[in-house]
Amino acid sequence: MSGFLERSGELVAARVGRCVVLWVSMPLFFEAPLLGGSIEGQVTNIATGAGLQGVQVTARSNSNVGGWVISSEDGGFRIEDLPDGDYTISTPRSAPLTVKVTGETHFDFKVAAGVSVRGRVLDPDGKEAEGITVRLGAMGTVAARAVTDEHGEFVVDGVGAGTYTLSALAPDGKNRDGEKIIDTDFPQQINVAGADLLGYTIQLQKVAVRHVKGVVRPAGPAEVRLITQPAATGLWLYGGPRHFPETLEKGESVTAAEDGSFEFTDVREGDWILLATVTDRDEVTGVGSTREQGSIDLHVGRDDIDGVKLQMASPFSIVTTPELSGNGPNVFADLAMIVPMAGALGFPGRYLILPQTYPGFYLAAVMLDGRDVKGQMVELDGPAEIHTIYKSDGGTVRGRVENGAGAAVVLMSADPETGIRIGYSARCDDAGGFVIQQIAPGSYTSAAFPDADEVRAGQFLDKLATAGERVNVEAASEAIVNLRIVR
Repeated sequence: MSGFLERSGELVAARVGRCVVLWVSMPLFFEAPLLGGSIEGQVTNIATGAGLQGVQVTARSNSNVGGWVISSEDGGFRIEDLPDGDYTISTPRSAPLTVKVTGETHFDFKVAAGVSVRGRVLDPDGKEAEGITVRLGAMGTVAARAVTDEHGEFVVDGVGAGTYTLSALAPDGKNRDGEKIIDTDFPQQINVAGADLLGYTIQLQKVAVRHVKGVVRPAGPAEVRLITQPAATGLWLYGGPRHFPETLEKGESVTAAEDGSFEFTDVREGDWILLATVTDRDEVTGVGSTREQGSIDLHVGRDDIDGVKLQMASPFSIVTTPELSGNGPNVFADLAMIVPMAGALGFPGRYLILPQTYPGFYLAAVMLDGRDVKGQMVELDGPAEIHTIYKSDGGTVRGRVENGAGAAVVLMSADPETGIRIGYSARCDDAGGFVIQQIAPGSYTSAAFPDADEVRAGQFLDKLATAGERVNVEAASEAIVNLRIVR
């Protein structure tokens, strides 16, 4: 993890580049080793013993060396070029296990069958596309992969229940000067329950692309990345899944030359963030920390762009001071999670201030330069002092959901003009009862849904607006609301 994801119990300041959430700066995969042994084996259904196709098998060492493969039709897999040593090996349907690699190493997985996700990929001309990688994503990571056959068809077996994003990676080497092949539906959202999902069609298409050239100052071999501009709004739910409806798409990544120059050759038209990072990496552990960073907003239109300048900056401190009414929780006046220091390190850019809370308290305000920025996007160009205010006189919402055993109840604030919509969530007991405490006073809309997966998918907002019950929460008081499940 890079050294600029800063977090504490009371506040999260989330940032990448100009305004993207920080955690995309984490290393997305492993450094490729030169030579070594291998891990080979088979993924099988624990109940029937049959091989499972399309299951992603991942191996990683403590020094971030490793790789992944997709199981074949009979469930077989083989990960090569692994130096001898201990590796954590896992699949989306099994807990990570430690395997000692010594030359050719054998290891089998027995996993619950799950369900199958099947479909096909078509090229821009509507023909079956062979050799296209299809991905199932969950919680910001890749849960499983499959590759289309000669008929453009793909199958992913052993998929557990949950909400996923389905997308296709356009084939390498098929782009031409001035055009690029992309997945037009990137990413589709699918909900996996207890039945196989069939019939998905992913259509690829050609789009115009441009060249972007520039230079990093001071010059050096910085990593330069393209990231899509995010929405300035999102959702934050206490007591339940934290969800941001827009999936951030990372574009190409290049390394600047010694003189600081860099070039992207296939950038799609639209609004992007150019983010340059210089990382110091520990030679023993392989863990990196960000030493310098720079970013700019970039609009790519119908012409190539030349002469972009990315100015790098060193980190500055972000210090928070909590104010608590009554006997407050034992919190530290900083944002640091990675290192125990009095303050957090940040870089110039826009930050989403994502509020945290504690049992018995709610976060009433986050003060920066005399204004409340809780759930807002703020610009930080240098050292900052943030004052957090917690209160213990929150309201309570109690009620029952008809036939609502295990249902998910959402209590969502009114939609602000900008910033994060803040709400609360709870799961019903076996009798359909629920209680949500320490709610910030205000006006809310409440609704019940069959399970938390629908809330995680973010599809509940329209239903909440049309079928939700209005609830007014006052300080140190209790409101009663009875609900029916919205389907």
